[in-house]
Amino acid sequence: MMIFLILLLGVCAGIIALQVFFSKMESKLPGLILPIISFSISAIILFGIAMYAVVPARQQTTELQSVRQDLYTGELIENHTPVTHLVDYGTIGEQIHSGRIVLFFVLFNIPTAVLLIIYWACRSGRNKKRDLDMMSLQDL
Repeated sequence: MMIFLILLLGVCAGIIALQVFFSKMESKLPGLILPIISFSISAIILFGIAMYAVVPARQQTTELQSVRQDLYTGELIENHTPVTHLVDYGTIGEQIHSGRIVLFFVLFNIPTAVLLIIYWACRSGRNKKRDLDMMSLQDL
């Protein structure tokens, strides 16, 4: 368990270091790669949850009933007609409300928000440094 936590912290530190590296690049686009990937993963998960919430939990089964018992006489009757059953397990959509989907959206996008904060912090520091360099060049 401890090894898993150390490995997880190492992966998180690596992702943060990679985000800082990408954010400090000259171009703006590399710094947005990890937030876009994070948002895409959360959107895929949310669409999966939403699709699962909409699916009715009914299943139609058809089976070939070959032998059945007559209710009145009790004798067995051979019959080769298909019998269709509609089994209702309840509605899965009742389990997931829209409020929970909003909660899931917020929770799954916490990494995206952290990556965007790192991006903006690095870019603002870069912009301040560039502005100071421009001012020092103008002073000369």
